[in-house]
Amino acid sequence: MQHKSAQDVVKTIQAILDVDQFSSGDAYFRELVRNVAHHLNVKYCFIGRPQNGEQNKVQTHVVWAGQQFVDNFVYDLAGTPCKNVFDGKRVGLYSPHVAEQFPEDELLVQMGVESYLGAPIIDNRNRMLGLIVILDEQPIEDREYYVAIMELLAGRVATEIERNDLQANLQRQVEERTAELNARMEELECTRNELVQSEKMASLGRLVAGFAHELNTPIGVSVASASVLENKAAVINQMLNEDEVDGEVLDKILAQFSEATRLIISNLRRASELINSFKRTAIDQSSEDVRKFDVKSIIDDVINTLHNRFKQTAVKIHVNAPEHLEVYSIPGSVDQILTNLLLNSLEHGFSAGTAAGDIHIQAELHDDRLRLVYKDTGKGIAAEALGRVFEPFFTTNRSQGGSGLGLYISYNLVTTQLKGEMTCHSVAGQGVTFTVEFPVQFSLPSR
Repeated sequence: MQHKSAQDVVKTIQAILDVDQFSSGDAYFRELVRNVAHHLNVKYCFIGRPQNGEQNKVQTHVVWAGQQFVDNFVYDLAGTPCKNVFDGKRVGLYSPHVAEQFPEDELLVQMGVESYLGAPIIDNRNRMLGLIVILDEQPIEDREYYVAIMELLAGRVATEIERNDLQANLQRQVEERTAELNARMEELECTRNELVQSEKMASLGRLVAGFAHELNTPIGVSVASASVLENKAAVINQMLNEDEVDGEVLDKILAQFSEATRLIISNLRRASELINSFKRTAIDQSSEDVRKFDVKSIIDDVINTLHNRFKQTAVKIHVNAPEHLEVYSIPGSVDQILTNLLLNSLEHGFSAGTAAGDIHIQAELHDDRLRLVYKDTGKGIAAEALGRVFEPFFTTNRSQGGSGLGLYISYNLVTTQLKGEMTCHSVAGQGVTFTVEFPVQFSLPSR
Protein backbone atom coordinates (compact mmCIF):
# COMPACT_ATOMS: atom_id res chain seq x y z
CA MET A 1 0.00 0.00 0.00
CA GLN A 2 1.30 3.47 -0.90
CA HIS A 3 2.11 5.62 2.10
CA LYS A 4 0.13 8.80 2.50
CA SER A 5 1.82 12.18 2.27
CA ALA A 6 1.63 15.14 4.65
CA GLN A 7 -0.86 16.69 2.25
CA ASP A 8 -3.05 13.61 2.61
CA VAL A 9 -2.90 14.03 6.39
CA VAL A 10 -4.01 17.66 6.12
CA LYS A 11 -6.88 16.80 3.78
CA THR A 12 -8.11 14.03 6.07
CA ILE A 13 -7.89 16.27 9.13
CA GLN A 14 -9.87 18.97 7.31
CA ALA A 15 -12.53 16.44 6.34
CA ILE A 16 -12.79 15.09 9.88
CA LEU A 17 -13.05 18.60 11.35
CA ASP A 18 -15.75 19.58 8.87
CA VAL A 19 -18.47 19.75 11.51
CA ASP A 20 -21.28 22.19 12.10
CA GLN A 21 -19.60 25.48 13.08
CA PHE A 22 -22.34 26.16 15.60
CA SER A 23 -22.11 22.79 17.36
CA SER A 24 -20.35 22.51 20.70
CA GLY A 25 -19.99 20.12 23.60
CA ASP A 26 -21.51 16.68 23.11
CA ALA A 27 -22.90 17.59 19.68
CA TYR A 28 -19.43 18.55 18.46
CA PHE A 29 -17.82 15.37 19.80
CA ARG A 30 -20.53 13.17 18.27
CA GLU A 31 -19.94 14.66 14.82
CA LEU A 32 -16.19 14.39 15.30
CA VAL A 33 -16.02 10.68 16.23
CA ARG A 34 -18.44 9.78 13.44
CA ASN A 35 -16.23 11.64 10.95
CA VAL A 36 -13.12 9.93 12.35
CA ALA A 37 -14.64 6.48 11.89
CA HIS A 38 -15.84 7.35 8.40
CA HIS A 39 -12.69 8.97 7.01
CA LEU A 40 -10.24 6.56 8.67
CA ASN A 41 -12.45 3.61 7.75
CA VAL A 42 -12.52 2.07 11.23
CA LYS A 43 -15.38 0.39 13.05
CA TYR A 44 -14.99 1.96 16.50
CA CYS A 45 -14.08 5.40 17.79
CA PHE A 46 -14.58 6.89 21.23
CA ILE A 47 -13.44 9.70 23.49
CA GLY A 48 -12.88 8.83 27.15
CA ARG A 49 -12.04 10.84 30.26
CA PRO A 50 -10.85 9.82 33.74
CA GLN A 51 -13.83 9.02 35.94
CA ASN A 52 -14.10 11.59 38.76
CA GLY A 53 -10.58 12.77 37.98
CA GLU A 54 -9.04 9.39 38.89
CA GLN A 55 -6.45 7.72 36.65
CA ASN A 56 -7.59 4.11 37.12
CA LYS A 57 -10.99 4.23 35.40
CA VAL A 58 -12.27 5.81 32.21
CA GLN A 59 -15.76 7.14 31.52
CA THR A 60 -16.48 7.29 27.81
CA HIS A 61 -17.81 10.62 26.59
CA VAL A 62 -19.10 9.53 23.20
CA VAL A 63 -18.87 6.14 21.44
CA TRP A 64 -19.30 5.24 17.77
CA ALA A 65 -19.65 1.51 17.05
CA GLY A 66 -20.25 0.18 13.55
CA GLN A 67 -22.84 2.50 12.07
CA GLN A 68 -24.30 4.09 15.19
CA PHE A 69 -23.71 5.71 18.55
CA VAL A 70 -23.96 3.44 21.58
CA ASP A 71 -24.38 4.09 25.29
CA ASN A 72 -21.41 5.35 27.27
CA PHE A 73 -19.72 3.01 29.73
CA VAL A 74 -17.00 2.88 32.40
CA TYR A 75 -14.01 0.55 32.25
CA ASP A 76 -10.89 -0.17 34.34
CA LEU A 77 -7.60 0.91 32.84
CA ALA A 78 -5.66 -1.97 34.35
CA GLY A 79 -4.52 -4.44 31.70
CA THR A 80 -5.70 -2.30 28.76
CA PRO A 81 -3.75 -0.51 26.03
CA CYS A 82 -5.40 2.71 27.28
CA LYS A 83 -3.37 2.28 30.51
CA ASN A 84 -0.15 2.66 28.54
CA VAL A 85 -1.50 5.79 26.80
CA PHE A 86 -2.41 7.32 30.17
CA ASP A 87 0.84 6.40 31.89
CA GLY A 88 3.14 7.43 29.05
CA LYS A 89 1.10 10.38 27.80
CA ARG A 90 1.92 9.28 24.28
CA VAL A 91 0.22 7.61 21.36
CA GLY A 92 -0.25 3.85 21.69
CA LEU A 93 -0.58 1.78 18.50
CA TYR A 94 -1.11 -1.96 18.80
CA SER A 95 -1.71 -3.81 15.53
CA PRO A 96 -2.26 -6.55 14.68
CA HIS A 97 -3.39 -9.04 17.36
CA VAL A 98 -4.10 -6.36 20.00
CA ALA A 99 -6.28 -8.73 22.03
CA GLU A 100 -3.40 -11.17 22.35
CA GLN A 101 -1.10 -8.38 23.58
CA PHE A 102 -3.59 -7.45 26.31
CA PRO A 103 -5.21 -10.72 27.38
CA GLU A 104 -6.75 -9.14 30.53
CA ASP A 105 -8.80 -6.76 28.41
CA GLU A 106 -11.92 -8.85 27.77
CA LEU A 107 -13.57 -6.01 25.90
CA LEU A 108 -11.04 -6.30 23.07
CA VAL A 109 -12.01 -9.96 22.59
CA GLN A 110 -15.72 -9.16 22.72
CA MET A 111 -15.30 -6.48 20.08
CA GLY A 112 -13.26 -8.79 17.86
CA VAL A 113 -10.71 -6.11 16.97
CA GLU A 114 -7.22 -6.52 15.53
CA SER A 115 -5.96 -2.98 15.89
CA TYR A 116 -5.95 -0.25 18.54
CA LEU A 117 -4.71 3.33 18.31
CA GLY A 118 -5.12 5.72 21.24
CA ALA A 119 -3.87 9.29 21.52
CA PRO A 120 -3.62 11.18 24.82
CA ILE A 121 -5.65 14.37 25.19
CA ILE A 122 -3.34 16.76 27.07
CA ASP A 123 -4.00 20.36 28.04
CA ASN A 124 -1.52 23.24 27.80
CA ARG A 125 -0.32 22.51 31.35
CA ASN A 126 0.53 18.92 30.43
CA ARG A 127 -2.43 17.50 32.38
CA MET A 128 -4.08 14.35 31.11
CA LEU A 129 -7.67 15.16 30.13
CA GLY A 130 -8.48 11.83 28.49
CA LEU A 131 -7.87 10.00 25.25
CA ILE A 132 -9.31 9.48 21.78
CA VAL A 133 -9.28 5.89 20.51
CA ILE A 134 -9.93 4.07 17.25
CA LEU A 135 -10.29 0.28 16.93
CA ASP A 136 -10.93 -1.90 13.94
CA GLU A 137 -11.31 -5.52 12.91
CA GLN A 138 -8.48 -5.03 10.40
CA PRO A 139 -4.80 -4.24 11.06
CA ILE A 140 -3.59 -0.66 10.61
CA GLU A 141 -1.17 -0.63 7.68
CA ASP A 142 -0.11 3.01 7.25
CA ARG A 143 0.96 3.55 10.82
CA GLU A 144 2.59 6.97 10.45
CA TYR A 145 -0.45 8.36 8.64
CA TYR A 146 -2.88 7.19 11.32
CA VAL A 147 -0.63 8.28 14.20
CA ALA A 148 -0.16 11.77 12.72
CA ILE A 149 -3.90 12.22 12.29
CA MET A 150 -4.76 11.00 15.80
CA GLU A 151 -2.09 13.22 17.39
CA LEU A 152 -3.46 16.28 15.61
CA LEU A 153 -7.06 15.34 16.47
CA ALA A 154 -6.11 14.86 20.14
CA GLY A 155 -4.83 18.44 20.22
CA ARG A 156 -8.07 19.74 18.72
CA VAL A 157 -10.16 17.67 21.15
CA ALA A 158 -8.06 18.99 24.06
CA THR A 159 -8.89 22.56 23.04
CA GLU A 160 -12.61 21.76 22.83
CA ILE A 161 -12.61 19.91 26.18
CA GLU A 162 -10.81 22.81 27.87
CA ARG A 163 -13.32 25.21 26.40
CA ASN A 164 -16.21 23.02 27.54
CA ASP A 165 -14.72 22.61 31.02
CA LEU A 166 -14.20 26.36 31.28
CA GLN A 167 -17.75 27.00 30.12
CA ALA A 168 -19.12 24.40 32.56
CA ASN A 169 -17.07 25.90 35.37
CA LEU A 170 -18.30 29.38 34.52
CA GLN A 171 -21.87 28.08 34.32
CA ARG A 172 -21.45 26.42 37.70
CA GLN A 173 -20.07 29.64 39.17
CA VAL A 174 -22.93 31.60 37.63
CA GLU A 175 -25.46 29.15 39.09
CA GLU A 176 -23.78 29.32 42.50
CA ARG A 177 -23.65 33.12 42.41
CA THR A 178 -27.24 33.21 41.16
CA ALA A 179 -28.32 30.95 44.00
CA GLU A 180 -26.46 33.16 46.48
CA LEU A 181 -27.99 36.27 44.91
CA ASN A 182 -31.48 34.75 45.02
CA ALA A 183 -30.96 33.84 48.68
CA ARG A 184 -29.82 37.40 49.40
CA MET A 185 -32.76 38.78 47.42
CA GLU A 186 -35.18 36.61 49.39
CA GLU A 187 -33.52 37.77 52.61
CA LEU A 188 -33.76 41.40 51.48
CA GLU A 189 -37.37 40.91 50.41
CA CYS A 190 -38.17 39.39 53.80
CA THR A 191 -36.44 42.30 55.52
CA ARG A 192 -38.23 44.78 53.27
CA ASN A 193 -41.59 43.18 54.08
CA GLU A 194 -40.81 43.32 57.78
CA LEU A 195 -39.84 46.99 57.48
CA VAL A 196 -42.96 47.75 55.47
CA GLN A 197 -45.13 46.00 58.05
CA SER A 198 -43.28 47.81 60.83
CA GLU A 199 -43.87 51.14 59.11
CA LYS A 200 -47.54 50.26 58.57
CA MET A 201 -47.92 49.44 62.24
CA ALA A 202 -46.13 52.66 63.16
CA SER A 203 -48.48 54.55 60.86
CA LEU A 204 -51.46 52.81 62.45
CA GLY A 205 -50.04 53.68 65.86
CA ARG A 206 -49.83 57.34 64.92
CA LEU A 207 -53.39 57.06 63.63
CA VAL A 208 -54.59 55.60 66.93
CA ALA A 209 -52.75 58.26 68.94
CA GLY A 210 -54.26 61.04 66.82
CA PHE A 211 -57.69 59.47 67.00
CA ALA A 212 -57.52 59.11 70.77
CA HIS A 213 -56.53 62.75 71.12
CA GLU A 214 -59.22 63.86 68.70
CA LEU A 215 -61.89 61.74 70.41
CA ASN A 216 -60.97 63.20 73.77
CA THR A 217 -62.62 66.57 72.95
CA PRO A 218 -66.22 65.45 72.22
CA ILE A 219 -66.08 62.85 74.99
CA GLY A 220 -64.79 65.47 77.41
CA VAL A 221 -67.54 67.92 76.47
CA SER A 222 -70.15 65.17 76.81
CA VAL A 223 -68.88 64.17 80.25
CA ALA A 224 -68.86 67.79 81.39
CA SER A 225 -72.40 68.33 80.09
CA ALA A 226 -73.58 65.14 81.77
CA SER A 227 -72.04 66.40 85.01
CA VAL A 228 -74.01 69.64 84.64
CA LEU A 229 -77.20 67.61 84.14
CA GLU A 230 -76.44 65.59 87.24
CA ASN A 231 -75.94 68.74 89.33
CA LYS A 232 -79.07 70.43 87.99
CA ALA A 233 -81.12 67.28 88.55
CA ALA A 234 -80.07 67.40 92.20
CA VAL A 235 -81.16 71.04 92.39
CA ILE A 236 -84.57 70.20 90.89
CA ASN A 237 -85.03 67.34 93.38
CA GLN A 238 -84.27 69.74 96.19
CA MET A 239 -86.73 72.28 94.80
CA LEU A 240 -89.47 69.65 94.51
CA ASN A 241 -89.02 68.83 98.20
CA GLU A 242 -89.76 72.42 99.10
CA ASP A 243 -93.28 73.84 99.57
CA GLU A 244 -92.93 76.29 96.72
CA VAL A 245 -91.04 76.12 93.45
CA ASP A 246 -89.65 79.28 91.91
CA GLY A 247 -90.86 79.10 88.32
CA GLU A 248 -88.21 81.51 87.02
CA VAL A 249 -85.41 79.46 88.56
CA LEU A 250 -86.93 76.26 87.24
CA ASP A 251 -87.17 77.70 83.72
CA LYS A 252 -83.53 78.70 83.90
CA ILE A 253 -82.51 75.20 85.02
CA LEU A 254 -84.58 73.56 82.28
CA ALA A 255 -82.89 75.80 79.70
CA GLN A 256 -79.54 74.62 81.04
CA PHE A 257 -80.85 71.05 80.77
CA SER A 258 -81.71 71.66 77.13
CA GLU A 259 -78.31 73.18 76.32
CA ALA A 260 -76.44 70.39 78.11
CA THR A 261 -78.54 67.79 76.30
CA ARG A 262 -77.81 69.46 72.96
CA LEU A 263 -74.08 69.50 73.68
CA ILE A 264 -74.12 65.85 74.71
CA ILE A 265 -75.99 64.77 71.58
CA SER A 266 -73.87 66.82 69.15
CA ASN A 267 -70.57 65.76 70.72
CA LEU A 268 -71.55 62.10 70.92
CA ARG A 269 -72.52 62.26 67.26
CA ARG A 270 -69.11 63.79 66.54
CA ALA A 271 -67.49 60.99 68.54
CA SER A 272 -69.54 58.42 66.64
CA GLU A 273 -68.44 59.93 63.32
CA LEU A 274 -64.82 59.87 64.44
CA ILE A 275 -65.11 56.25 65.56
CA ASN A 276 -66.74 55.17 62.30
CA SER A 277 -64.15 57.07 60.28
CA PHE A 278 -61.34 55.56 62.32
CA LYS A 279 -62.79 52.06 62.01
CA ARG A 280 -63.02 52.35 58.23
CA THR A 281 -59.51 53.71 57.92
CA ALA A 282 -57.92 51.33 60.41
CA ILE A 283 -59.63 48.27 58.94
CA ASP A 284 -58.80 49.35 55.39
CA GLN A 285 -55.13 50.01 56.16
CA SER A 286 -54.75 46.55 57.67
CA SER A 287 -56.51 44.83 54.75
CA GLU A 288 -55.51 44.10 51.17
CA ASP A 289 -59.01 43.04 50.10
CA VAL A 290 -60.75 44.39 47.04
CA ARG A 291 -64.06 46.00 47.92
CA LYS A 292 -66.43 48.73 46.84
CA PHE A 293 -65.77 52.19 48.30
CA ASP A 294 -66.70 55.82 47.82
CA VAL A 295 -63.64 57.74 46.65
CA LYS A 296 -64.48 61.05 48.34
CA SER A 297 -65.40 59.30 51.60
CA ILE A 298 -62.03 57.54 51.64
CA ILE A 299 -60.24 60.87 51.26
CA ASP A 300 -62.40 62.52 53.92
CA ASP A 301 -61.86 59.62 56.34
CA VAL A 302 -58.09 59.94 56.05
CA ILE A 303 -58.27 63.70 56.61
CA ASN A 304 -60.52 63.18 59.63
CA THR A 305 -58.15 60.67 61.21
CA LEU A 306 -55.25 63.10 60.74
CA HIS A 307 -57.21 66.16 61.87
CA ASN A 308 -55.39 66.28 65.19
CA ARG A 309 -52.04 66.56 63.36
CA PHE A 310 -53.19 69.50 61.25
CA LYS A 311 -55.63 71.44 63.45
CA GLN A 312 -52.91 73.46 65.24
CA THR A 313 -51.19 74.36 61.96
CA ALA A 314 -51.84 76.90 59.22
CA VAL A 315 -51.99 74.15 56.59
CA LYS A 316 -55.35 73.92 54.83
CA ILE A 317 -56.51 70.78 53.00
CA HIS A 318 -58.79 71.11 49.97
CA VAL A 319 -60.55 68.16 48.33
CA ASN A 320 -61.97 68.16 44.82
CA ALA A 321 -63.64 64.81 44.17
CA PRO A 322 -66.95 63.78 42.58
CA GLU A 323 -69.75 62.97 44.97
CA HIS A 324 -70.89 59.32 45.11
CA LEU A 325 -68.08 58.03 42.89
CA GLU A 326 -67.97 54.37 43.89
CA VAL A 327 -65.40 51.93 42.52
CA TYR A 328 -63.91 48.52 43.30
CA SER A 329 -60.24 48.43 44.30
CA ILE A 330 -58.15 48.13 47.49
CA PRO A 331 -59.18 51.04 49.74
CA GLY A 332 -56.60 50.11 52.36
CA SER A 333 -53.81 50.89 49.91
CA VAL A 334 -55.42 54.20 48.96
CA ASP A 335 -55.75 55.08 52.67
CA GLN A 336 -52.10 54.29 53.31
CA ILE A 337 -50.90 56.26 50.28
CA LEU A 338 -52.90 59.38 51.20
CA THR A 339 -51.83 59.12 54.84
CA ASN A 340 -48.16 58.94 53.84
CA LEU A 341 -48.49 61.86 51.41
CA LEU A 342 -50.26 64.07 53.96
CA LEU A 343 -47.73 63.33 56.69
CA ASN A 344 -44.88 63.79 54.22
CA SER A 345 -46.19 67.24 53.31
CA LEU A 346 -46.67 68.19 56.95
CA GLU A 347 -43.19 67.08 58.03
CA HIS A 348 -41.13 68.04 54.98
CA GLY A 349 -43.12 70.51 52.90
CA PHE A 350 -44.37 72.61 55.82
CA SER A 351 -41.55 72.02 58.33
CA ALA A 352 -43.58 69.94 60.81
CA GLY A 353 -46.52 72.34 60.52
CA THR A 354 -44.61 75.50 61.38
CA ALA A 355 -45.06 76.90 57.85
CA ALA A 356 -48.39 77.86 56.29
CA GLY A 357 -49.69 76.52 53.02
CA ASP A 358 -52.28 74.50 51.16
CA ILE A 359 -52.75 70.89 50.14
CA HIS A 360 -55.00 70.05 47.20
CA ILE A 361 -56.28 66.52 46.60
CA GLN A 362 -58.10 65.97 43.32
CA ALA A 363 -59.75 62.72 42.23
CA GLU A 364 -60.99 62.13 38.71
CA LEU A 365 -62.03 59.13 36.66
CA HIS A 366 -60.56 58.45 33.23
CA ASP A 367 -62.39 55.52 31.66
CA ASP A 368 -61.53 52.62 33.97
CA ARG A 369 -58.63 54.36 35.72
CA LEU A 370 -58.78 56.52 38.83
CA ARG A 371 -56.34 59.43 38.95
CA LEU A 372 -55.40 61.13 42.21
CA VAL A 373 -53.48 64.38 41.89
CA TYR A 374 -51.93 65.47 45.16
CA LYS A 375 -50.34 68.95 45.39
CA ASP A 376 -48.90 70.99 48.20
CA THR A 377 -47.49 74.51 48.25
CA GLY A 378 -44.61 73.62 50.55
CA LYS A 379 -40.91 74.07 50.07
CA GLY A 380 -40.64 71.44 47.33
CA ILE A 381 -37.85 68.95 46.62
CA ALA A 382 -34.33 69.79 45.52
CA ALA A 383 -33.38 68.62 42.03
CA GLU A 384 -30.64 66.29 43.30
CA ALA A 385 -33.11 64.53 45.62
CA LEU A 386 -36.06 64.34 43.22
CA GLY A 387 -34.89 61.17 41.51
CA ARG A 388 -34.50 59.35 44.84
CA VAL A 389 -37.79 60.12 46.60
CA PHE A 390 -39.13 56.59 46.04
CA GLU A 391 -35.94 54.86 47.21
CA PRO A 392 -36.12 52.98 50.52
CA PHE A 393 -34.54 54.76 53.49
CA PHE A 394 -33.95 57.96 51.54
CA THR A 395 -34.90 60.94 53.68
CA THR A 396 -33.75 64.51 54.17
CA ASN A 397 -35.21 64.51 57.67
CA ARG A 398 -33.39 61.64 59.40
CA SER A 399 -32.19 63.85 62.26
CA GLN A 400 -35.87 64.43 63.14
CA GLY A 401 -36.68 60.74 63.04
CA GLY A 402 -37.64 60.29 59.37
CA SER A 403 -37.49 56.64 58.29
CA GLY A 404 -37.33 57.20 54.54
CA LEU A 405 -39.98 54.53 54.00
CA GLY A 406 -43.21 56.52 53.59
CA LEU A 407 -42.94 57.37 49.91
CA TYR A 408 -41.21 54.06 49.17
CA ILE A 409 -44.15 52.17 50.68
CA SER A 410 -46.61 54.39 48.81
CA TYR A 411 -44.84 53.75 45.49
CA ASN A 412 -44.83 49.99 46.09
CA LEU A 413 -48.51 49.98 47.07
CA VAL A 414 -49.36 51.79 43.83
CA THR A 415 -47.23 49.62 41.55
CA THR A 416 -47.63 46.17 43.15
CA GLN A 417 -51.07 46.15 44.79
CA LEU A 418 -52.99 48.70 42.76
CA LYS A 419 -51.11 47.83 39.52
CA GLY A 420 -50.76 51.50 38.70
CA GLU A 421 -48.19 54.27 38.33
CA MET A 422 -46.96 56.99 40.66
CA THR A 423 -44.91 60.02 39.62
CA CYS A 424 -43.45 63.01 41.40
CA HIS A 425 -42.81 66.50 40.02
CA SER A 426 -41.29 69.31 42.02
CA VAL A 427 -39.24 72.48 41.87
CA ALA A 428 -37.47 73.63 45.01
CA GLY A 429 -39.48 76.36 46.67
CA GLN A 430 -42.59 75.71 44.55
CA GLY A 431 -44.23 72.74 46.23
CA VAL A 432 -44.65 69.19 44.99
CA THR A 433 -47.13 67.24 42.87
CA PHE A 434 -47.70 63.49 43.15
CA THR A 435 -49.83 61.81 40.51
CA VAL A 436 -51.24 58.38 41.27
CA GLU A 437 -53.18 56.50 38.60
CA PHE A 438 -54.47 52.94 38.79
CA PRO A 439 -57.16 50.72 37.24
CA VAL A 440 -60.52 50.32 38.99
CA GLN A 441 -63.63 48.27 38.37
CA PHE A 442 -67.30 49.09 38.68
CA SER A 443 -68.60 45.70 39.67
CA LEU A 444 -67.34 42.97 41.98
CA PRO A 445 -64.46 41.14 40.22
CA SER A 446 -65.23 37.51 39.42
CA ARG A 447 -63.36 35.02 41.59
